[in-house]
Amino acid sequence: MTEPVGLDEMAPEELARDSYDDCVRQILKDCDSALVYLPLANRDFALEPDESSFVGGGIRYKALDRVTVTAIKALTYLQWASPAFNPTGDVSRYQKAAEYAAEVIKYKLEVEGSYGFNPAAAVQWTDLNSPEIIWRHSTDNTLYEPYFYPSGFGGNATVVPSQNLVDAFPMANGYPIDDPRSGYDMANPYAGRDRRLDDNIFYHGSSSYRNGVVSAPMYTFDMSADGADVAGKQGTGASNYYIKKFVFAGYNPYDAVPQIQAHCVHVVRWAHMLLVYAEAANEAFGPLDDHLGLSAKDALAYIRSRSISPDPWLDECSGSREAFAELVKNEWRVETCFEGTRFFNVRRWAKDVSEINVTVYGASINKAGYINTFHKLHTLSYPSLWMPIPYTEFRKTGALTQNAGWESWK
Repeated sequence: MTEPVGLDEMAPEELARDSYDDCVRQILKDCDSALVYLPLANRDFALEPDESSFVGGGIRYKALDRVTVTAIKALTYLQWASPAFNPTGDVSRYQKAAEYAAEVIKYKLEVEGSYGFNPAAAVQWTDLNSPEIIWRHSTDNTLYEPYFYPSGFGGNATVVPSQNLVDAFPMANGYPIDDPRSGYDMANPYAGRDRRLDDNIFYHGSSSYRNGVVSAPMYTFDMSADGADVAGKQGTGASNYYIKKFVFAGYNPYDAVPQIQAHCVHVVRWAHMLLVYAEAANEAFGPLDDHLGLSAKDALAYIRSRSISPDPWLDECSGSREAFAELVKNEWRVETCFEGTRFFNVRRWAKDVSEINVTVYGASINKAGYINTFHKLHTLSYPSLWMPIPYTEFRKTGALTQNAGWESWK
């Protein structure tokens, strides 16, 4: 609905659900309306006075601007173009996604680049003025650490990584761990890996260092058999891995007065637009076409070059649209892990529910500190690609039908 509707104007049984395509078109229409009224950017530097809001600090980074709305259009078109929402294979949707993502990328490189934006710089999750930001919100100072750390380090390990995710991180030479050229050693599985593994996950033997001072670890994780952090103990994770991403490196729950720091959570960030562009441009034009200012390969190289250089695997995958598409999917997984994108990506890429009902694994570490076996945590068993409509919604109207697979929820 785009206008208020009184009960005397429409009976509840007439409140039917719009089509997915109509909803998308309305989102795009709303974005176009917003573009008329919003400033170009809410950033720390002045552009044209009538084009940008000059503010000190990043307080306005949570406010919408035209750059953010353009990014939302890119994300919307990408989802609409994906197999689950695009049964006719309309390639023009990928083209639009690539075009809007290219606009945002161009702005970041040319405008913010003139003010010091460095696309190769590492992401700082506690920097509320991070140049990575396109649109962000901040969180309470100690929201993440208790959820991510095990009980031995003052947490309850509510959310933990899977072995599946750990295996998705490539080696430092860019090759996936199952490629014979990678150099992966099962007896020493974390050595020589893409730096993003260390940036995002605590594995057995990892340490938490106060603000990067490696001479004095605050805590070393022990997931070996009988270790303090091994699965099965109160407040430990079932997978024998813990999340490092987002945590403030100065926080120690056992300090007399723990240091705290706000967290910067990017709703949309630089890497998201690169991934949107890499995926959409590859589907629309192939990996190497650069008529929009950069190729799909160029976009992915911005991300991977932060931790992988040279990158022969990227070069190899860029010779095939299909191989490049699989690489992009894996980059979505590792680059945006724990950012809330994975569930929606897997669903939009799937053509049927069998593609999302995978088995999730953890690692069993022996007393010597080596992976002994992988253990099954659970197998996903969604009956449908879609979530159920809540019963409360059915009470409001008689014209709704439950999503396939959830008929018993009505």
